[in-house]
Amino acid sequence: MSLMNFAKSIGAVRLPSFKLDDGASCIVYTDRGQTPDYVALHNLGPAGKRRCKGEGCSLCEAGVTCRENWIVTIDRQAEHGELVPCSLWLTKVQLGEFAQATIGDDEGGNACIKISKEPELTDDGRKKPKPGGSIEDGPFWHRYRFARSDSSAGK
Repeated sequence: MSLMNFAKSIGAVRLPSFKLDDGASCIVYTDRGQTPDYVALHNLGPAGKRRCKGEGCSLCEAGVTCRENWIVTIDRQAEHGELVPCSLWLTKVQLGEFAQATIGDDEGGNACIKISKEPELTDDGRKKPKPGGSIEDGPFWHRYRFARSDSSAGK
């Protein structure tokens, strides 16, 4: 286990969340052998999100739905080539897509992945607004796309 992963596992370090502008893409590296962290969050609307406490959770008993998330540790390639560690929060479907992009010649080692952030489109080809948003001004839904990259820069 790396020093960063150990510090993270005991709660000493919280890596920044991965962020990407709409329409942008970048290269990331990840350890194929890592086990993603599972996090279930209750969405309380304007009050924010709260972590599910599992069995006996008062929010579960109150009928507040959970969103399941998995956190993968990645190293993002920054503008000048340096690698910046961060956390990539994924839904179950996204985790599957991300895992498919890591498939390589062996089970271990690092995988190089290109991540792009694309807008979701309506049936007529316009950006799909989030609830409360407008078709002209947004905010809009987006989707991350993952593809294996053969870039050898950085690692």
